[in-house]
Formats: sequence, C-alpha cells, structure tokens
Amino acid sequence: MLWVRALLSVLVAFIVALGPFTVASTSALAATVPDTPVQAAQDVVAPGYVQGKLVVKLLPTALSSQESGPQAEQGAAAFHAIDSLNSLNSQYEVTEVSSALAIAATDETAKQQGLDRIFILAVPPDTDIWQMAAAYASDPHVQYAEPSIYLTLREPLPTEDDPPEAAVAAGPVSPNDPYFSEQDNLYNTGQSGGSAGADVNAPSAWELETGSASTVIAIVDTGINPEHPDLQGKVLTELGYDFVENDLVPQDTTNHGTRVAGVIAANSNNGVGIAGMCWGCQLLPLRVGTSVIHLASVEVAQAIYYAATLPVDVINMSLGGQCSELWADVVNYAYARDVVMVAAAGNLVDFVVYPARFDPVIAVSAVNRNDQFADFSSFGPEVDVAAPGANILVTDILGGIRRGSGTSYASAIISGIVGLLRSENPDLTNSEIRQILRDSALDLGRPGFDRRYGYGRVNARLALEEALEPPAAVESPASARCGCILGDLSADLAPDQDTDVDAGAAAGEALQQPAAVSALDTLYRVRDELFATSAFGQEITALYYRHSPQVAYIAFQDAEFRSMLKATLETGIPYAMSALNGDGEQIVDQEVVDHANALVAELAAQANPELRDDLRRVWQAVELEAFVGQPVHALIEHLGQLSTIREETELRLPLVVADD
Repeated sequence: MLWVRALLSVLVAFIVALGPFTVASTSALAATVPDTPVQAAQDVVAPGYVQGKLVVKLLPTALSSQESGPQAEQGAAAFHAIDSLNSLNSQYEVTEVSSALAIAATDETAKQQGLDRIFILAVPPDTDIWQMAAAYASDPHVQYAEPSIYLTLREPLPTEDDPPEAAVAAGPVSPNDPYFSEQDNLYNTGQSGGSAGADVNAPSAWELETGSASTVIAIVDTGINPEHPDLQGKVLTELGYDFVENDLVPQDTTNHGTRVAGVIAANSNNGVGIAGMCWGCQLLPLRVGTSVIHLASVEVAQAIYYAATLPVDVINMSLGGQCSELWADVVNYAYARDVVMVAAAGNLVDFVVYPARFDPVIAVSAVNRNDQFADFSSFGPEVDVAAPGANILVTDILGGIRRGSGTSYASAIISGIVGLLRSENPDLTNSEIRQILRDSALDLGRPGFDRRYGYGRVNARLALEEALEPPAAVESPASARCGCILGDLSADLAPDQDTDVDAGAAAGEALQQPAAVSALDTLYRVRDELFATSAFGQEITALYYRHSPQVAYIAFQDAEFRSMLKATLETGIPYAMSALNGDGEQIVDQEVVDHANALVAELAAQANPELRDDLRRVWQAVELEAFVGQPVHALIEHLGQLSTIREETELRLPLVVADD
C-alpha cells in the first residue's frame, strides 16, 4: 500500500537523522607540480576506496598565520602541534602528514580558499578509514575529513566498433580528413541513418573559427598517446604530468584519454583520420588513472589544481563519481582563475555525477544522431547542455579510428567548442561562455530547460556568433560544494520534464508533485522540530553527522540501497508532514516493519563495525515491532520519551549481521 511505504520516511529519519550528507572522496598522497614527488595510485580494492589514506582540511582558526605558510613542512609541523590532532595521529598510527597540494608562496587565491590547509594522512592499510574519517571530522580544528574513493563512471558499449569506409563529404567547410563524411556528430546529412541537421553545426562554425594554437585544453583522464597520427604536434607533452606514475610522461595505456583527445582537437584538414572540433587547439595531457574506472579522486583534484595554475583555457573531465570536498575546493579555485570546466554528466545511472554536478562546471548529457536523448546518458537538474555522444568516431590508442559512445565524448565536443569560443574571443569569461552555450543551444524535449537536454543541444555556429558580443545578462554559478545525499535524491524525484503534458492524466499528476526543495525542507523540519526536542533525537542526529559520509558512499555505490532511499523519500513526505502537524493516526502494521527492517538491514550489511553497532542500538531502542497495530503518533511519542540509546548485550533484531 502506498501509505505503508510512505510512512517509512518518518522511520528512516529516526534511523539516519537528517542534515548535509557530505559524500567524501579522495586518493593518493602528493603535491601537484611536476617536480614534486607524487605517490602512485594504488590498485582498486573492494569496496572501492584507497586504503591507508585520509584527506583532512583544517579550519582557518586551526593554524596561525606563521604556521600556515605554503611550505609542506610548516603545515605538517603545525598539524602535529595541535594536541587533539596529535592524539588522533597516535591513535590511528599516522605515518606521514603532507600537503595535498603544492601551493606556491605567491598564490594568494589558493591561500584565500584554504588550499594550503589540506593534508594527506598516511596510515596502515588495515585502518578502518570510515571510523578514522569520523573521528577527525569531529575534531574542532577540522573543516572536513574524507577517505579516498575511486571513480565509478562507466561507458556503454558502442553499437559499432569498426571504422566506416573512408570518404570525403561536402559541407560549408569540408576538411579533407577521410572519415569526416561519417562524423555525423559534426555534420549530419542523414548519412548514417540519422536526422539531417542533428549535429553541432561544425562546418558552419569553422567558417568563423577553427581554433588557435594559443588556446590550451587540459584533458584530465588516462593520458594521451601523442604519437597517434591525428594527434602528433597537438599534445603539450613538456607540460603534461602523470599523477599516477609520478613522472613527466602522461602516456595513455588504456585508450580513454586518447579517444577523448581526438574528439576535442584531432589534427584536421590534414588528409588523415578524423576532424577534431577545435582544429588548432593544443592539448595538455594530465594522467590521473589507469582506466576509466581506476581514477582516484586526489589525483583528479591535483590535476585540476595544476592545470588551473597554468595558462589553460579549458579543463575537460570525461570522468565522474561521488562528491569530494577536495574536488569542490579545487573546482572553486579553477573557476576563480577563469578556467572553463566541462564534465560528463555520467552514464548508466539516473543522476548527474560529480564533478559535473558542481555549479561552476558545465555538465553535458548525450544525444544520438537523431537528436534523441541517449539511453545511456545520465540526467538531472544540473545538466547545462547536451551534445552528440553515441557512436562517435574517435582516435584509438593503437593509431587507428574507432567508435565510442558515452557522455565522455559529448563532454569532449563541448570542450572543443569552448576552445573555438576562447580562440575567437579570448576576453570571454567562463561565466559568459557558459551563458553563450545555453543561449545558443537548440531547445529539445519540453520547452525551455529540462533535466535531460538542459538548455538544449549545442550549436557551435550560433555560439561563435554570440561570442563576438558577450551576453548582457550572465548567470554566475554558486560555489561548488558537496550536497546532501537526501537533497540530491529529492532533486532527482522531480517530475521528468521531458514528459509530454498531453500524454495523459499520469503526466499531469506527475507535474503536480511537490518541488524537490519542499521535500528537503520537510526533512530538515523533521530534524529540527522532532529530533531536537528529545535527548534520543539529538543523539541520533549526532550519530548521523558522524556516519553520513559512509552512508552517502553506500548510497552512491549501491543502486539497490539508493532506490530504497529514493522510494522512501518519494512516498513518505506527505506522512512526514502529517507527523509534523500532529496528525499521526495511520496504523503501523507488519508490512511497515518488514520494509523498515529491510532498509536498515541493507545499510547494516555494508556498514563498518562502528556504524553497524550504532544501527543495532538505535533499532533496539525504536522497538518498532511493539507498535504494530498502534497509531503512528504513539510511536513518535515513545521515541520522544527516550532519554538515550540503550545499550544491550543481547540483540533481538532481524537486521543483525554477523561481524567479520
């Protein structure tokens, strides 16, 4: 029954409490300049985070101005000098404390944003990193602490893998690259079964601009093969860096970065291979992983920071995962330095991944050769624009041309267009460029903005025309920050804005659903108006803040658990409102108990021992089984009267999971 599932929202609130679900992530130890040692990323191990590393950012008040200078030795020494942190260092057997980023003494922007207060702590590999993160985050000198998590962006298999027959096609500007005739993402005449005009209008754009060698696009990825015939002379190997192997040779070993590079700026009109979006742009290779699922987020953050310290115009990030506070810090830094950041919205999940989810980053979804939303593309309210991403011709690491599909290539196309815009008008700011892309896009889906296409599929020609006269009204993005996982899920509950409003009553009803912000406001009210009024509720809230990064990690990694949370939010908000308004007459039945036990058991099964034990104690105190057949207000009254979470040696819970 609908109300049964809905009622779970109130119960879940008492289980995990409410507040900012900060999703932490990061990876290996090091600085971000090529002449500074960087530890290699470890191999991926279950459950997906790097063992033995923790990222900690101190509050501004933690270090005096004399102690927080740019040199790593000063920062690390000051870190050890704080008694409470030194005690934690001893407790967790910290073997090394070093700066996460190498901040130049003259980099006032970095210091103003506190990048010199971020440290990497090395500990034994068997350390319970979630417990450690929670302990450091609770210290009054710490702004955030997060473990090191690997990215999870997956790409769909292309429907074709063989290259097409080489031929030359005609267009307003027709490069003589032999495979250009099949690049329907750039110039679609229906030649591959697509729809004529379902492209980014590249040939018309090239009439105005083909790209300048002074425009640099950094590719944060798996490296680039600079010897590919279509990339020779385009790759700034002397400035590139490998943050995995700690050397100056960011050579691609797994293909993804090389494929992305060709889409952005393959040598064009050279009688070889394919045409890149920005013919003349230069590419900066920054290797941060060994494959698209072996990218560690500290290396990604270090690469973003490093690129932003150089005269780089665009940073392309065809990668993604859950949120990292360190990512948020370096994204804000790069945006402050007027760098345009472009990222893939994600594949095969129904939400936009980070860093695309951050406001200062241009989030790109994918369409196919018929201007239809690609079935593999992620979507959500964070999408800015769409670009072709299905069956794209790419430069293969072995030197040939293949096909690839994914928002990685849609992001690459946008980065190439941004390169053209910066080449045409170097004075354009990153805010102006984002506005131009939005304003010049072809509206698809429902009229106006929608969660699948954003503001529409990009049109390179129209964008270049607008670049000559920057837009008068420019929307500046909010600072990047990690969101609340419950808020993220609430946003994803918004009705599908691509739904045809004339398709039937169901669509009409969907459009009447409460706004996502109202759902989140209701959850905060539960925290502030119900939890804050009892000792039991306050204790659960404290536990929530201790464990929320781990719960968010599980929600991001586990689609089943995430679906359970989303379903609870979707159906439970009206019942949470009923409880808040004093009307709790719905009867608790066994089905409610079964659903609640299943949800908590799923979380407990994946939790570390500390969270698992706290879940058991909370659920023992709730005594949900005892309220079967009673009205909800009786349960809420019972919870309000509890003074603390009871300690029990014998646990009689269906959710109990054996300790490892």
